[in-house]
Parts: sequence; C-alpha cells; structure tokens
Amino acid sequence: MRGSLGHVPFGALYSALTPVVALLVLAPTEYGQFSVVYLVAAFGISTQFSLVSEAWLRDGGLLDDTRGAADRYLGAATSCAILFGVAGAVATLVVLGPSPFHLVSGFLAVAFTTYRMSTRYAAVARGQHRRAVASDLVATGVFVAVLVGAWGSDHLIWTAWAASSVGAGIVLAVPRIPAGCGLVAWVREKRRHIGVLLADSALLDLGSIGVPLILAGLMPAASFGVYRAVSSAAMPAGLLLEPMRPTLAHLGPRGLFTVRVLAGLAAAAAACALAVWGVLELVLPAIGRPAGTLSALVPYALPTALFVGSFLVGQVAYIVARGTTGWRGLMTGRVGQTVAAIVLPIAGFALGGLGGAIWGFVASAGAAAVIWILVCRRHAGDPPGEPSPSR
Repeated sequence: MRGSLGHVPFGALYSALTPVVALLVLAPTEYGQFSVVYLVAAFGISTQFSLVSEAWLRDGGLLDDTRGAADRYLGAATSCAILFGVAGAVATLVVLGPSPFHLVSGFLAVAFTTYRMSTRYAAVARGQHRRAVASDLVATGVFVAVLVGAWGSDHLIWTAWAASSVGAGIVLAVPRIPAGCGLVAWVREKRRHIGVLLADSALLDLGSIGVPLILAGLMPAASFGVYRAVSSAAMPAGLLLEPMRPTLAHLGPRGLFTVRVLAGLAAAAAACALAVWGVLELVLPAIGRPAGTLSALVPYALPTALFVGSFLVGQVAYIVARGTTGWRGLMTGRVGQTVAAIVLPIAGFALGGLGGAIWGFVASAGAAAVIWILVCRRHAGDPPGEPSPSR
C-alpha cells in the first residue's frame, strides 16, 4: 500500500454523510426503512472486499499493472456492484413497495456505494491518492448540493445518496465489464484467497449485518429505526479512530497496557459517552425542536452513551490485536464477538422488546471490548498469521 494517509479524512467524511444526515432528518419509521437498504449496501461493501479488493491485493495485484489486469479488476468490481444493486432494489421493494423512484435510487445507491469502495481501494493501493480525494470531494459536493436544492423533499436522502454515490464512482473509473472479465472468471482465478477472506468476513457480517436484518423483520419499522440509531451514534468516535489506525496497529499489547495509554483510552471513552449523553439528555430537550430519529434516542440516552464508550474501547483493542496477533487469536476473538453480537440483542428483544434489544446491543459491545482486550493479553505471542481483512 503506497503513500500517505492524507486521503483518509475525506473518505471518512463522505462515508459518514449519508447515515448521519439520515439520522437527523428522517423520522424513526423512515430511518428504519432506510436502514434496511443501507445494511444491504454495507453487506455489499464487506463482500466486495473479500471477493474483489483484498483478494486482488493478496494475489499480488500491485505487481501487475498491465491493462488486462486492470480490466479484470474493473469487470469484477462492476459485476459485484450490479449484483448488490439488484439486492438493494429488492430490499427497497420489500420495505417501501413498488415505487419506481425508490427502486431506481435503491439500485443506484447500493450498486455505486459498493463500486466506489472497490475502485477507491485500488486507487489508494496504487498510490493514486489525488483521484481518491477527488472522488470524495465530488461525492461530498453532490450530496450537499442535493441537500440544499431538494431540502424538504420526501426523497431527499435517497436522491442525495444515489447521486453522490454515482458521482464518486464515475470519477474513479467508468464502470464496465470487458469481455471475459466478469465476476465468475474472477472468482475462479482468485478462489484460493477468496475462500479465506469470506470465511473471516462471514463471521463479522453475521453479527453486524445479519442480526440487524433479522430484527428488522421482527420489529415495526419505527422501532428498528431507533435500534439502528444507537449504532449510528458511535460514528463520530469511529471517524476519530480512522486516522489513528496505523499508530494503534503498531502499538502492541505492551503499549496498550501501559498506565498512560489505558488512562487515555478510559478518558476518551468516558468523554465520548458523556458527550453523547449530554446531547441526548440536555442539548436536544433544551433546543425543543425535533432532530429526526436522533430525538427518538432521548429515552435511551444512557444505553446509547454506554454503547459509544464500549464501542471505542472495543475498536481500539481490536485494531491493536489485528496488528500483533496471529490467525488463531484473531479467529478466537472474532468468534466470541460474533456469538455475543447474535445472542445478546436477540435475547434482549425476546425479553424486553425494543428496550431489551438496545440493552442487549450495548451488552454485546461491552462483551466485544472485553474479548478483544483478552485476545491482546493472551495471544500476543502467537506467530503472525496471514493478513486478515482490513476492517
């Protein structure tokens, strides 16, 4: 992977725009419907990493800069994007009915969100940071322009998401499938790497995407919107961590378990949790104006704050573990995290409805934090395994 991390803030900013603005402007029912389709896009991104981007990198993609290699990558990325675009359209049909506008926007949004991640990954890996930043800036500009121009429209978020995703993808590379360069041929060529990557990402997706989709089928749309909003509240903390990933990855358990680092981590988690609690418990009631689904989180200020703090600790420990732990340790942590992510929210919902599901989600985040801290402690001496997906 070449070059600096200067492109990271631009990509992180645009990636946060759609879910954060949706959280602020959509009512809980609308946000719940939107979240189902957004989860399909998240699944598309995760799957394409395993099928296309990381399989390409593992197979020495950076060493082959021929036109044929570029065509094979682009064809696979485009094919994968179309596949998930269709899935996005189907999800839109299920949650919103046969609306031509929503079917088209759902297809375009999911397809080009998936496609952007494929092509941006390759651009950054090849050191083409200006192209990646240009894509991010175009996408952000289009999103803001749609917000300003279509403010008040019932289709605001769907239009902004679809239009900005299309713009971002086309700036990186015009999608196409050259002859003989589709996804089937790609999988056949890279299957050795794809199998390893899919096994790992399937565990991650089962907890982070599969469980929410199961709950979406069990909850009313408004309740599911509130449930997903808890996760979105942690997005600023995730964005803060993104530029720090290289430093954290090289910190190692010895560095993590120093008094200074542990105190700093505890202080950062407490500050983030307190900030979220303050916004929900003090700021929003003082303003007295609704802020979309975010306002619906006010009764759940405490669990939301606890989730954000636990999320921050868990992510830091996970990043440290990825940088220092072998395959056995990583799989131990991933399995434990997945079990917690499946069992606790579903059990919480069965026992206490929406509130129970939220507290179960919080408990799963806390369990994940404990699990990854233990992995760092117990498996630091493992021999390094093959690189695992960079998520």
